[in-house]
Amino acid sequence: MSVETPLLLIAFAGFGIGFAGALYGLRRRRARRDGGSGGDAFRAPLAVVPSAEREEVDRLRQEAHDEILALSRVIKEFGLPLPASPLDGDGPAGTVYSHPERPERVSGSHDGLQRALDAYAAAATVLDAARSRADVVGALVLVAEGQDALTEARNAVEGRTPGVRPRVPACFFHPLHGQALRTVAWRVTGSTRSLDVRVCQQCAWDISYRRPPEVLTEELGGRVVPYFQVPAEQSLWAATGFGSLIGGRLAERVLRGDFTRARMAALESDGGAAG
Repeated sequence: MSVETPLLLIAFAGFGIGFAGALYGLRRRRARRDGGSGGDAFRAPLAVVPSAEREEVDRLRQEAHDEILALSRVIKEFGLPLPASPLDGDGPAGTVYSHPERPERVSGSHDGLQRALDAYAAAATVLDAARSRADVVGALVLVAEGQDALTEARNAVEGRTPGVRPRVPACFFHPLHGQALRTVAWRVTGSTRSLDVRVCQQCAWDISYRRPPEVLTEELGGRVVPYFQVPAEQSLWAATGFGSLIGGRLAERVLRGDFTRARMAALESDGGAAG
């Protein structure tokens, strides 16, 4: 299937403002910071009552849902085929999307459009199966990956860039901080080894001044821990740092089944602990 240049330009002209707003939204969704204490290895967002926590997760889930549908609308404008999704009602009632349907390969179009299609399919799969805040955040990160791919395609069509731009991942410590524009050496808690991680400017300052960075948390065995302390086999996000620890695309990991396998391992672990 070929995509004519005029169609690309028209579609992107309408998408430009929406994309800029969505990207700004990802950058501004920084959780509130508390003072913390010098002895803490990490800082979590301010504690809230359970009902408020559920309300916040529900808000993020709705935001992810809306942004995934917005991404799908732009993709449809190019005439690209969308895979069946639990979010758009195209699948049969009661369909369980336990494994993502890999989108068809599209010939004759810029590679950025294909990567946007992959990111859409991956984000829809993750949000449908989301069982924690980290999963919802993962869906938002995948949407941003798709938006970035569409921008790359637009730039190529308009002759602004000759090739593929370097991918800028989300902040390792908390993806909702925004893009990871700095790389810092971070010493893993309880270890003498250090790891180079890509982080936002604020987290880079925190590390530089030996302040505990604010992190996205998960529940593990009845305890609240930094998401990256969840065993990698039980969390795609811990294994990849929401894409900041890998050279490839996060969507590709989801489409090859890594998210589904990690989710099943986590459910089995929870069942074993309960038993």
